[in-house]
Amino acid sequence: MSRILIRAGKRPDAVVTPEASLAASRWSVFGRNSGNLLFSNSVTRALSVPGAELVPDSLALERTAPTPALAARIDEEFDALVLPLANAFRPDFVGALTRLTRLIERLSIPVVVVGAGAQLPVDGSVRSVGDDVKDATRAFVTAVLDRSASIGVRGAITKRFLTDLGIPAGSVDVIGCPSIFDAGPSFTVRRKADAITRDSAVAFNTALANPGAGAFVRRITDAYPRSVFIGQSNLELELLLWGTPITGQQAGVPATTDHPLWTGDRLRFFVDPRSWIRYLAGRDLSVGARIHGNVAALLAGTPAVVLAADSRTLELADHHAIPYRVMPRLDADLDLDRLHDEIDLDAFNRLVPENFDRYCAFLDRNGLAHAAGDAAATARFDARMAAAPFPGPVGPPTGPDGVRELLDRLRWLRQTNPTPDVRTSDAYTPPFSPDPVAAALQPLVARIAELERARDRRRRALDPKAWARLAGRAVQHVRGPVAPATQPARPGTRTA
Repeated sequence: MSRILIRAGKRPDAVVTPEASLAASRWSVFGRNSGNLLFSNSVTRALSVPGAELVPDSLALERTAPTPALAARIDEEFDALVLPLANAFRPDFVGALTRLTRLIERLSIPVVVVGAGAQLPVDGSVRSVGDDVKDATRAFVTAVLDRSASIGVRGAITKRFLTDLGIPAGSVDVIGCPSIFDAGPSFTVRRKADAITRDSAVAFNTALANPGAGAFVRRITDAYPRSVFIGQSNLELELLLWGTPITGQQAGVPATTDHPLWTGDRLRFFVDPRSWIRYLAGRDLSVGARIHGNVAALLAGTPAVVLAADSRTLELADHHAIPYRVMPRLDADLDLDRLHDEIDLDAFNRLVPENFDRYCAFLDRNGLAHAAGDAAATARFDARMAAAPFPGPVGPPTGPDGVRELLDRLRWLRQTNPTPDVRTSDAYTPPFSPDPVAAALQPLVARIAELERARDRRRRALDPKAWARLAGRAVQHVRGPVAPATQPARPGTRTA
């Protein structure tokens, strides 16, 4: 049995409610972007071979002090560390990248990075990249390459960025995004509609901060009444669940509960890729600046067009031949019917086998046993995923199921303990914690959650004696065995 610690928000088959997904950490169970789950799930699936156990780090390693004790524990408990990454080489990830570097430098086990990328302007220029990003990137990649044969990057722009930093070109493999390979080497996508009309079912997406996003949203919202905006950031999920406005945004983006997309029940969010892909299968076209929003559409068999606003989207679209338009600003007029007519899906379909082989060669080069493309080998994994009751789309409580959705959210809020940090019913429990005390208490926390779920099913109070036993065990586990202490004599007293 081999054990692999993998950078992932959660296990792919872990069913976590939208409310608990958002409350799981400072950001959410998936970090700041639900697209993270798409590629971490894919890597987990590929590496889920018989005899292998993959344990998600719940994105804790990059937020934790890289102590020698943590490194020693990982070395002892795991056979490899696998880090699926997205646009990791960017200014606001320098702190996390530095912590990961310090941890990796203390590890003895193999460390494999899958799909990392640089965040640059759409022309790939490094003029805006500060020395802090360059230094952190160089140190991170050097530490990784001391423990693996190569680093897997998402596109040619990132490879050029790394080689300019002095990283040997032969140590950098361009592999694209692993999520596309979930469908195997013979995967194809075809047009679903003859034309895109005002009545077409369009899915669209963008980061709210992208230049021109407000005008883009208004145009699609008005021109295509059946269009639906798919959010991906944790702030967008918070808006949908609790009505919390997203402050500091440009006019026109769906950041408040009075936006037409909110009041018209045309906002959706997904906390699991399986539900996301299933929903997009019912759309005629996906368009927008979110690369993984469009990858999810392609996996659903729905044509997609990426509006490449920066290098991180452009290089992935270019590597996989996903139809794209370079648009540093999104406020240009978009005729989706013409855009749909110009889509060249043949190029994408033609490259799938070649890119798939390149990805498998990268895994082989780095000594990772995998089942990529082997349906029989991933059958058990796929069966677990098919049986898991993943939540459906999260939308505003303005649609036909609005009352039920509100009641579900209120039911989650109204738990035994009203403080969000101690709500355990349906809460996400990370399977790995860098904190040794939390790790020691983890089985007890899981047992408490299991008992609470049983209580909810029975609709009656949990046996108080069970709570007392659990509390006693928790205290004993933390304190350890207590030896009798000899009390010092007080002044003025005699001792025997």
